[in-house]
Amino acid sequence: MPLARQSSVTLLVTMRRPERAIQRAKLMTDMTKAQLLRLARDVGRVLIDAVAAGEVRASRPDAGNNVRELETKDLDSYRALVAASLVASMCDGFTATMAVLRSRGQGHVFSILRSMHESLADLILLGKDPTYIERIGYAEMQKLTTQLQNMLHKTHRPALTPDEKSRVLGALVDCGRCLKELRRAGVTGGLEPKRKFERAGMGQEYRTVYFLLSGFGHNAPGTLAYRHLAANRSHLRLGRRLDRDTLYASVYFACRTLMRAVEQLLHHGIVDEPRARSAVGHAAQKLEVIERSSQLRRAA
Repeated sequence: MPLARQSSVTLLVTMRRPERAIQRAKLMTDMTKAQLLRLARDVGRVLIDAVAAGEVRASRPDAGNNVRELETKDLDSYRALVAASLVASMCDGFTATMAVLRSRGQGHVFSILRSMHESLADLILLGKDPTYIERIGYAEMQKLTTQLQNMLHKTHRPALTPDEKSRVLGALVDCGRCLKELRRAGVTGGLEPKRKFERAGMGQEYRTVYFLLSGFGHNAPGTLAYRHLAANRSHLRLGRRLDRDTLYASVYFACRTLMRAVEQLLHHGIVDEPRARSAVGHAAQKLEVIERSSQLRRAA
């Protein structure tokens, strides 16, 4: 790389640690997609292993149990269970991201990353505000109500037996009672996305999720944007893979989000602290390599 084209950051690092910086720069600029994904899988492995070694001793309350009426000890256990579930969903999202990035259907990675960011925002708010469990509970109860109502629909197959129908109707009554109690307490639903991210201290992530990660659903036209319009602008280049910069950014976002999730889980006493901190430290080193690699390529 000609000296005139090097960034000031690269020059500063090179002046401080000449041999090491030169070796690192060569490794970073020569990194292939396969090497990048191997690095990311290594990050995911240590973080997911740390999560998997944890244990949550709690059972989920029945649909009719209002979270406001649970005893303090039970409520703390329930919060820990919800926190673990949020992190588990992010672990699944990370694994799915790696699989999608190896396929030709890479546009779906944006939807996965958005879900991971949403879960992280919920996890952070759950740690900041113990009553946030009520908002999570309200949103989930609404989803459960819709699922139960769909099961009663006459087109549902296989058709419910009389006993199954009776139990579904009973669960609907419980859900309705729980939602009514939460509304009386002033809980009327989950937070609007922008407000949720801002409360979680993730204002910049909101911009990433809702503007750079394309659209509000799987079918939004923006989800296909990475494929680019063909030269004659008459059709999409379906199956086009992510460009190199977007690939690096997607890998970095996935790794960084999972690492922050494990850091948050430490506050809930679910994971082994020394193991989790070691995993986070390992992930941070790998993330630095990914981040610097992207910076050096842009500088070139």
